[in-house]
Order: sequence, then C-alpha cells, then structure tokens
Amino acid sequence: MPAIKEENLRAQLKSKCLKPVYLLYGPDTYLKQYYAEKIADAADAEPEKLSGEDFDVSDFLDKVQMPDFSGNGRCYVICDLDFEKLAKTDFEAMKEFLSDPPDMGTAVFWFDSVELDYKRSAKVKAVISAANKGGCTVLLEHRTGLSLAKVLCSRAAKQRRTLPPSEASYMIQRCGDDLQQLLGEVDKLCLYCGDVITKADIDEVCTASVSASVYDMTAAIASGDAQRALTLYKNLRYDQVENIVILSVISGGFADMYRALAASDRGVAMDKAAADMGYGAMGWKLKNASRLARNIGSGKMHRLIKTIAETDADIKSSAADQDIIMEALIMSLIRQIKAV
Repeated sequence: MPAIKEENLRAQLKSKCLKPVYLLYGPDTYLKQYYAEKIADAADAEPEKLSGEDFDVSDFLDKVQMPDFSGNGRCYVICDLDFEKLAKTDFEAMKEFLSDPPDMGTAVFWFDSVELDYKRSAKVKAVISAANKGGCTVLLEHRTGLSLAKVLCSRAAKQRRTLPPSEASYMIQRCGDDLQQLLGEVDKLCLYCGDVITKADIDEVCTASVSASVYDMTAAIASGDAQRALTLYKNLRYDQVENIVILSVISGGFADMYRALAASDRGVAMDKAAADMGYGAMGWKLKNASRLARNIGSGKMHRLIKTIAETDADIKSSAADQDIIMEALIMSLIRQIKAV
C-alpha cells in the first residue's frame, strides 16, 4: 500500500489492524519512537527489540521464516538499521523482505541516530518503495502551528496546569519546534509554575533556542539598544554559538524586515504577504519583523543589508578576530539605524 499519514496510522492502531511492516522515518525523533512503541503495544506478541548496530540480516530473516505456534504472531522493533551501509546481498535480502514479508506478525523499523536521506538517496528511496509494497511507511515531520501548540496544551492539562494556546504558540517561537524538547520544557513549567502558565513563566523557565536568542539580539539592534545587543551577543558566544550561525540568523531577521517593509510599502496585509511569500506556519516571523522595522525606512534597510553582506564576506575570508568583526557589525548597524 502507499505511504500513509499520521491519522491513518492512528486509525490502524485504534482498530489493532496492523500491517506486517512499518517504516517510520523523518526528522521528528519523538514521534518516531512514540509510534514505534504504540505499534508494539498494539501487537498481540511480546516485542523483540533489535539494534541496527549489531543487526544480523541472515539471523533476522531466519527468525521471521520460522513457524509461529503461538497463534499471536511475532513483533520485532528494529532501531537504527542503516540500510545504506548493508552489504549488497544483505541490502537486496532486506529489500525483498520489506516488499514481500512472510506471515510472521509485525516488524517496525524506526530511526533515532541514523538519518535516512529520503530526498536524495537512491538506496533509501528503494527501501521506502519496498516497504510500501509489503506494509506502510510514515514520514514523521515536526508538527507546526496550532497542531504543535495543541499537543503542548494537552501535556500541561495532564499535569493539572493550564497552558493557554497563545502562550503555547509563544513557547514554540522561543524554544523551536522540536517536539521532544518542547515537551520537556512543558514538564519544567508544570513543576515550577502556578496553575496558569504565563509568558513571563516561559521567559524565566524555558531555554530559548539559538534562533530566538539571536532574534532578541536583532530586536535590540533594531531598537538601537547597544548595551542589550552586545550583552546578548556575548551570552551567545559564552554558550559557544559560532559567529557564522549568529550572523546567518541576523541576516535572516533583516531579510524578514526587508520583506515586511516591502509589503507595507505596497499596502499588503502581513497575513497575506506571509502566505504569498511561503512562510506557512512561520507567518508570525513576518509579523514580528514588521514591528521591528517600523522605524526603519526601505532605503536605510538596503544599506543595513549591504553592511551585513560585507560582514559575511569578512567573516569567511578575513584573518581578523571574528568576535571583533561581529561587535563592529552590531555597532555599525545601530549607528545607521539611529542616524537621521
């Protein structure tokens, strides 16, 4: 059968109508592990967990061919089998198993530290195609927007705390969209905060992502607050965030401001501009950028972006101390913004 979506997998689990093979892949590790465990729980047999590090293809294929006298079938959960590193004969044998599994129960393949290059690798594409013939594949990407916020609100509710949807969305902006990390942050909030979680609680308790921290620095630059901008920059460097990463996020922030100014100059609403420019669930970035760019004209923005581009070239080619280059950039941007 073809690749299925998360809702299809949930329906199969609810009905306990399992397929013989599941291949769970994609960037969201939490969801991959979660559904691997759920499939194993839904199986009638006690799951046998196997590691891809010492996976013996011949031994596994011998096991699945053995008759099942229990009548319950068998369940195998295989984590981190790197198909691309298998010998050719083992790869072909596993591909054949995936496309035409014996009547042995259910085998679940999921990936934690091994990343499947499902967009470019011919081998991985062949594995996915084979698994779709013999069972199901599920691409589990990071949840976004309202869907992700809903999960966080539910997590808090289970711990008798209220996380309002607006605060959940703010938390995603501050901490990133990795579900496993976000759930950990919700758990921290539930331990240390009152019945209703506020934005102030999130600022105090949660660990901001690098992007959020650099955004704060960009906001300080846009408002002309040199002391705050430099303090935030030094904090990032103390946390060993590389200058090239910091500069990349600053560059993205000013690019967002430029787009927001362009939309505003043409009288286009930010919601529509975000949709037209492909921001999707990240439309809040353009709205925030619009607020930051409120006192910066389009002509000045051109010069600011040129300054950032010149600094990018310096960072990549100059032998000068990168920290000095970055601090000079921060001050240069603030001077230009404050200039009449």
